[in-house]
Amino acid sequence: MSSSHCEVYPPTSPVFADGVKVYRCTGMAGTINDSDADILYGVYLVIQSSLGHRIETDQRDIVASPGSSSSGPYYADIPAADLPSGSDVTFTCQIGLTAGFAGTDLKTSQLTIE
Repeated sequence: MSSSHCEVYPPTSPVFADGVKVYRCTGMAGTINDSDADILYGVYLVIQSSLGHRIETDQRDIVASPGSSSSGPYYADIPAADLPSGSDVTFTCQIGLTAGFAGTDLKTSQLTIE
C-alpha cells in the first residue's frame, strides 16, 4: 500500500532569501509508492500571520515513481518589511498532499518581529 508523510516548519527567526529579509515556512513531503505505476500528486504550503498576511504555494503534477520518493523543500515567505517591527506575531504554517497521496501537517510559532 502506498503511503506518505509531510512535515511543516514555521519560522523561528528571519532569513534572507534572494537578498530580502523574510519569515519563512518550510515544508517537506515524502512518499512511498509500492505500486507498479507512477502516482501523480500535489503539495500545497501556506503561511499565515496573526496580522492577516497569507501566502500559499502550490506544486502540482509531482511524479512518485515506483519505490521511494521525496519532494521538497517547499517555501512560503512573508517579507519582514510587511510586518511592523517590535510586534508579536503568530505564524501558522500548513502543508498538505493532494491527488494521489493524502497528508497534512500544521504548526505555529510566535515571534517578536525584528
